[in-house]
Amino acid sequence: MRRRPGLVAVLVVLVLLSTPVALVGVWARTTLLDTDDWLRLVEPLADDARLQGAVADRVAGGVTAALPLDDVVGLLPGTLGDDAAAGVEQRVAGVVRERSLDAVGSDGFAAAWASANRTFHGQLVGTLRGGPGAAAQVDAQGRLTLDLTGLADTVRGAVVAVGVPDRLVPHVTVVVPVLDGGTTARLQQTVGTAERAAGWAPWVAAAAAAGAVGLARRRARAAAWVAGAVVLGALVVLVGVRVVRAGVLAGPAAAFLGDPAVALVADHVAAGLVTTTWWVGGAGLAVLVGAALADAVTRRPARVRGD
Repeated sequence: MRRRPGLVAVLVVLVLLSTPVALVGVWARTTLLDTDDWLRLVEPLADDARLQGAVADRVAGGVTAALPLDDVVGLLPGTLGDDAAAGVEQRVAGVVRERSLDAVGSDGFAAAWASANRTFHGQLVGTLRGGPGAAAQVDAQGRLTLDLTGLADTVRGAVVAVGVPDRLVPHVTVVVPVLDGGTTARLQQTVGTAERAAGWAPWVAAAAAAGAVGLARRRARAAAWVAGAVVLGALVVLVGVRVVRAGVLAGPAAAFLGDPAVALVADHVAAGLVTTTWWVGGAGLAVLVGAALADAVTRRPARVRGD
């Protein structure tokens, strides 16, 4: 029986290690790798002004950069000086920007956003799981991208509608580089573990917790240690979310769309994991306090009798 305290300690450590694995694994299976849940999270973002503004800027920039503005200016009657030509270019760029804002504020953008995300998520899952054709899901730099070309086509049509000849408005491709090649490769290495963890880690954590309490001579104290391990595991997840968020904001998507828009999407996708982690950590803290108080109460009579 002398080995019992050591076994209890091992089980408490196992609770500490398996808690963050369980939280992240279940979230990865139910959100990161589930298309319906992914769409449920990101579809409402189509109505957010921060995302709309970021997408409008990038689409307008892509369309304007592709327009042969010299040819557009040459269509106008008379001879224009440099100042007048510059004014026309600014006006055309303004029209493109206005049409981009109109496009992202329409119902059509919501549909295009949902369609683009459905396609992107299929590529994400295929790439992370290393499925057939996964190598074709990334660009030449190994980046996973979100294609907004459909929205650019809508803006192109609006520019043609205001009088710019169709032959002068090229079709443009607008893609958002979401994950760089290195990040994609790292995620490929870990996603399989996360998926498998969703099946076993919660059970391991529960069994280790029950075993630690059941084997301990002072069960209230053991329960406090187990609860403390759960709290620490939850803190590990919360810190990890912040680290990953910082990495995403330092990545290509933020450089393309800007920090506010990318942070909005990242926070929305991770919200379920963060909320669940806070609940688990809060419950663990409540049990920790209660068990510690119970242990203190059970020890007090023994000390009185000893006196």
